[in-house]
Amino acid sequence: MSPKPLPRPEELGGPLPALEFLYWTAPLYRIQEDKNLGYGRYPKPRYRFDAPAGEYAILYANDDKVAAFNECYAEKRRRLEKEHEDWHLVMISPERELPVVNLKDDRTLSTLGLDALISVGDNYEACQAWGLAFHDSWPEACGITYAARWGGVETMNVALFPERCDNAFTVQSLGKLRDPQLEGLVLEAADRYNLTVAFLV
Repeated sequence: MSPKPLPRPEELGGPLPALEFLYWTAPLYRIQEDKNLGYGRYPKPRYRFDAPAGEYAILYANDDKVAAFNECYAEKRRRLEKEHEDWHLVMISPERELPVVNLKDDRTLSTLGLDALISVGDNYEACQAWGLAFHDSWPEACGITYAARWGGVETMNVALFPERCDNAFTVQSLGKLRDPQLEGLVLEAADRYNLTVAFLV
């Protein structure tokens, strides 16, 4: 029997029901080219909860600084290339509670008729339709939290709607990936997730 496909929000037959949000307060981590947080709206989506046609900006992060490496590099042939040595590991620290749609909560999934495929499946077009529905249905929502596909079952990803909350968190670079203070962390990630680090070979 083939698995049931990921439904789309319009299959609910009406507006999205009210949900209980998770109020996020913990630090988040992401790997990026610059120490400053940059984001924009893009006409074509690439990632799981991207806007289908540039309706909103989105910013992805993980709640574990080691898992953030696999979330970034699992689909880059598990290689941290030489040109990535000057990329930054940044920490995003909320300064207030951020209400987020909690896709790790069984009640939320059941209410919406969803399952784990919304977090780890490959139907990005359907996921992006849900991202737009979440964004448009709940103006108070600052993002979406969901199971990490690559980082491990004990970690979570958060996709932030930064235009709604970029004044509610601070951003700090923890260093460039080649910096001595990050070498232990980089090697831990390489060992845990079978990553190749070209600039440490």
